[in-house]
Amino acid sequence: MDDVIRNIFMDRVVVSAFFASILCGIVGTVIVEKNIVMMSGGIAHMVFGGVGLGFLMGFEPVWGALAFAVAGALIMAAIKQRDSRHIDGLVGVLWALGMALGSIFIYLKPGESPNIDVYLFGDIEAVRLFDLYPMAILTSIVAVLALAYMNHLKAYLFDETFAEVSSGRKSIFDYFVYIIVGVSVVVILRLVGIILAIALLTIPPMIAGRFTNRIESTMALSSVLGFIFTLAGIGLAYKYSLPSGATIILVSSAAFAATLPMGR
Repeated sequence: MDDVIRNIFMDRVVVSAFFASILCGIVGTVIVEKNIVMMSGGIAHMVFGGVGLGFLMGFEPVWGALAFAVAGALIMAAIKQRDSRHIDGLVGVLWALGMALGSIFIYLKPGESPNIDVYLFGDIEAVRLFDLYPMAILTSIVAVLALAYMNHLKAYLFDETFAEVSSGRKSIFDYFVYIIVGVSVVVILRLVGIILAIALLTIPPMIAGRFTNRIESTMALSSVLGFIFTLAGIGLAYKYSLPSGATIILVSSAAFAATLPMGR
């Protein structure tokens, strides 16, 4: 019976790592190539406000996280459209606001304080079977859209003026990309947590970008690397009883450091 339970759990771990790696490989490549890592970090930390609100109001924290992620994405995209000169300051404000709101909401919650480490740093054991469905759905949607609109995406990433003149979709891409970033953070929340999510979104694409020239190849290679790093991190976490989210990022960072002398 223990073997059956262990096999089911490991199947869930591998499946969640598979979908999270593809999602982070595609979305992370856009983040890195568009140079919006800090903005993505601001959206990610806004999520903590929603987690705290969920605990305070007594509903599933993930739903609160999703609402705050979308709200943060819309605010950033709207400000960037109007005046991008102070966008770094705005990122800092939203970053701090999200963490502060989350802390206050959790402080105000009556009774025993909830375990927020899962949401901050992730825990593979916290990934439920139910969490795999949104992972699979969002990954499929993002992959299909990336393939269908690859030429428009390339124009948005490398020549905004051309993208706006040729299709008038630059502003739509801004809103779409930021919302996808926020939703992606929520989807991988239990796997690596808020604080480490950006690392999983950026490290594999940064490594892949050193060895590939085409955006499609970067997305594919970063997805493969993310899958390898995630499984290796989870394996180390089990072997040495360490937090899985942190070990995944340590493995990714070590690989990044090892590949620095290589590639372009």
